[in-house]
Amino acid sequence: LEKVRLNNSKRDSLVLSFRDAKVSVLDYDPSINDFKVHSLHYFEYENLKDGRINFAMPPIVRVDPSNRCAVMIVYDTRLAIIPFKQELSKILFDDDETNETGNSKSLSGTGSYLLDLKEVGIRNVKDMVFLNGYYEPTLLILHEPQLTWVGRLPVLCVDTTA
Repeated sequence: LEKVRLNNSKRDSLVLSFRDAKVSVLDYDPSINDFKVHSLHYFEYENLKDGRINFAMPPIVRVDPSNRCAVMIVYDTRLAIIPFKQELSKILFDDDETNETGNSKSLSGTGSYLLDLKEVGIRNVKDMVFLNGYYEPTLLILHEPQLTWVGRLPVLCVDTTA
């Protein structure tokens, strides 16, 4: 569960992740006192599971502090990237400024897409966080290249006495 302030909205929206690989973005509508679905994203494809049934971690979802995109770990090995629509003035200027003409042009958001983490050498993701203050969304991923635990230390030839 994360929150995001979407373009031209006075309220925050909720980004919900579900097992195994679904994401929903919900908006609250006070006129009907209920939630409305803003977008649904579905990544439950058999070829993404790599033949596995169970997965070590539940889906982890994070939202960029500047509300530009959301990401979710899918099946422990893929990163789903969900970009949000933004105003051109918010990208080129400060958050609440407009350009010289007073207009702000809407940039169309692209659909969500997947990044295979194994291809870039990332395995066993433990957590991730967006770094604040960067021009482009920058994600820090905490991961273990090789799973370790106390019983496996002799196999890995790790000297714990030094």
